Amino acid sequence: MPMKDSQTLKLNNPTATEEIISDWAVLPANRTYFASAQIKSCYGCKHYIKVENEAGAIVASMNTVNVAIGDIVGVKFKPAAQGKYRLRIMFENPSGTSSSYIDDAFIRPAYDAGIVMAGYFDSFRTPDLVGINPPNPLSQNTNFVVKNGTIKEGINGTSFKVMYKFGAVGTAEMANVRSFVSGISSSNFISETAYNNLHDNVFTNQAPDVIDRMDLSTFPVKPGSNSIITNNIFEGGQGAISVLDSSNITITNNTIKIRASVTNHYGVTMYNSSNITVQNNRFEPYAGPGVVLSTKTTNSNVSNNTFVLKAMPCDTEYPTSLTTPAIRVTDYNTTNSANMTQNNVIHNNTITGTVSMFSQYPSCMPALVGFHLSTGGQNEYYENSVKLSTTDARAHAIGIYAAAPRTGLFHDNFFETNNMDAWIANPYGLGNNGRYISNTFSKGANPLEYHTFYVGSCCGFQADNHVFTDNQFTNGASMDDVYLFSNQSDHYSYTVKWYLNVNVVNQSNNPIAGALVSADATGGGAEHVEALTDSSGKAKLEVTQFYREGYSLRVNPVSNYTHFAPHTITISKSGYNQHSETISLSQSKQITATLSSGETGPEEPSVFTISSTAGANGSIFPSGSVSLNQGDSQTFTITPNSGYKVNTVLVDGLSVGGVSTYTFNNVSANHTISASFAFISAPTCTFFTYSDWSVCQTNNTQARTVVSSLPAGCAGGSPVLSQSCVYIPIVTETNDSAETSNQTAINQASEESLYLQLNGSLYYGKTTPEVVTLQKMLSKDETIFPEQKVSGIFGKITETAVQRFQCKYLSLCSGSYNTNGYGTVGPKTVTKLNEIYGSVQAASVQTQTQQTSQMTEEQRQALISQLRAQIETLLQQVIQLLQEQIANQLGVQ
Repeated sequence: MPMKDSQTLKLNNPTATEEIISDWAVLPANRTYFASAQIKSCYGCKHYIKVENEAGAIVASMNTVNVAIGDIVGVKFKPAAQGKYRLRIMFENPSGTSSSYIDDAFIRPAYDAGIVMAGYFDSFRTPDLVGINPPNPLSQNTNFVVKNGTIKEGINGTSFKVMYKFGAVGTAEMANVRSFVSGISSSNFISETAYNNLHDNVFTNQAPDVIDRMDLSTFPVKPGSNSIITNNIFEGGQGAISVLDSSNITITNNTIKIRASVTNHYGVTMYNSSNITVQNNRFEPYAGPGVVLSTKTTNSNVSNNTFVLKAMPCDTEYPTSLTTPAIRVTDYNTTNSANMTQNNVIHNNTITGTVSMFSQYPSCMPALVGFHLSTGGQNEYYENSVKLSTTDARAHAIGIYAAAPRTGLFHDNFFETNNMDAWIANPYGLGNNGRYISNTFSKGANPLEYHTFYVGSCCGFQADNHVFTDNQFTNGASMDDVYLFSNQSDHYSYTVKWYLNVNVVNQSNNPIAGALVSADATGGGAEHVEALTDSSGKAKLEVTQFYREGYSLRVNPVSNYTHFAPHTITISKSGYNQHSETISLSQSKQITATLSSGETGPEEPSVFTISSTAGANGSIFPSGSVSLNQGDSQTFTITPNSGYKVNTVLVDGLSVGGVSTYTFNNVSANHTISASFAFISAPTCTFFTYSDWSVCQTNNTQARTVVSSLPAGCAGGSPVLSQSCVYIPIVTETNDSAETSNQTAINQASEESLYLQLNGSLYYGKTTPEVVTLQKMLSKDETIFPEQKVSGIFGKITETAVQRFQCKYLSLCSGSYNTNGYGTVGPKTVTKLNEIYGSVQAASVQTQTQQTSQMTEEQRQALISQLRAQIETLLQQVIQLLQEQIANQLGVQ
């Protein structure tokens, strides 16, 4: 089978160790490279990958003993100096009985990225950035937007990433961006943290291979939890989207056109995932599968997608046969409930495709599959349409490929193939416990070795405990068309059931509620089922036609039937004569039974139904269908939700107004009642409590938000959310400021009385007179503020000094500003600062007078604006407190 392109080097059973040596390559220093090759040999065969410099020294090496599946193997290295380097590949073959295939041997640049959003750099993720502090704004807690452009790799490298997010807790948005990568294991967007939004992008990925097919983080896109991926185009790629170890991700309205050549890389791959929604996407691969829900994936939804399948060719791992499924659901048949893939719903998907043999790979037998199942967990599949075909009997088209101890629940689906509608217990493994209800199985055009159901394969793989209920068969498909296919005596068993729908009426053709309907098997098997008729006189029984079990050896198979049909149907109700008849079901059926009055009592009164419904934002009680005997009465109560009123009540389609109750008296017919609700307009807000003003922006404005408003439940109003201010540019604090001015500030700090007063907090980025007071206080202790920089700017140096002070005096030595106030000057820190460094005598005048003589007029006006805002906030809080006090005194909540 192919490795890469059309040429592969074969070391044909060498009698001793054999080595391949590449040409020299001149490599620049101080960047990371990946020396690699694709190797296929045998388990236990040993290979070495080495990188040699021009002095003959080996600067990097690795070895592997398991390369039977054609892996990419290699080693990364980072030259300390520019020079010549080459690749040496060694194959140890002491026995002389094994061959080795070598392809795509190369030294490539590695681990590069277009945009890195990180809280830190490390040798594993970004080896060439180790020791560099992430520059602002690509740091912790920062939101980042990339939009309206093109990002393209500069060279074909290994493990390149267009955008890489890790160690940063902010959000990332990527919008209307075209990105392109083409190297081994290269990606377009990889995030190891949550909250990302990717929309309206084109992700082009031409990665020819991946280093490790089991590494489910090596995909074009890995978004992280709580993310949205919508309206994107995925062009090429080894798979498209991985949601490994993630939850709460929505993937909608994307076009996904992968070009997969390695297994485990689907259009969407879930593993240890939960609450994943894959909806309204179009999967149209050049080659490759659609969606996989793998180990420990739960509570996810795959719906309303379109799959136009095209088979993958076989590879060095699977050289003779390979399935390409639209949807695979697997936990590798685990019996450990913690590892099960379960409680997932797959519905209303459309799956089509035609498979043929590959002319260039005549030994490869591909297969297109609708659902490939290998699960210990229970999942549900309904209202899907699968239409697959093959042009060659050696290439399979399979609707359901069931190799699971718990196949799952299939209902109301459509399956049509010209080969196998379902293969239960197959080369992948056993297939047990399937439930198939109200599906349609159809025989496609130009059938090739067609059977509706194939059962069995080999190896002791049983196919037990399947139940088929109320299924339909068209175009030559049949429940009797079961091909036993195993090469040994593997056990199988299944049951065929149908629905008997019974309508019970009296001689006036009115429904009889509460009649007992029972069915007793008379065909040999023992079965008794029963049900009571509902208010409409209806009952549904599930009755068995036959049970079949045996051994699926294709030569002389063993089949044992237990027939249950026909059934004796008995219907009885007090006051009526009993009804009995015999029915033999080979499909679902409906019957009507009329019960005549008996001598033991009067005829059952007529039963009528009132159907009640409520729209959004309210309720009606009782709700649903209410059954009443003729002459009875029933009252319904209509209740709106808080903030809503009853808009209108319709009785039998006619309005009776916005009433809160309605009574049907002396019922003699069926009725309907429905209620709708309307929003009650909220009062206009007149009082507001605000947040602190934000830092003054470059456009000389600052903003704030409304924290609360009065009266309760109000809307609108005229809150003041912005004001003018004077922008003071933030400059980076340094240690090389003018010594004279700095020393003057230090001397002043040691001489003058200091006292810090705050209405709010001081934190990174603040530029207020209070920052000057803070810096002067901290300057009194060189162990806390060795820089002694009094600039009026709360930068990183000041933040670090505050952290030292908090650790020394408040025992607060770690955390962050938004968890425990670490590095932020709040009330506790202010109290301790004034206790250590402050002067009570300066308290009454500190805020107003400090440094005012040195201020420019613009700075003085900015200070006045800030003080005015603080006063306004305090007044609003006083008003709110007074209102709440008055309301409490009046008993109003």
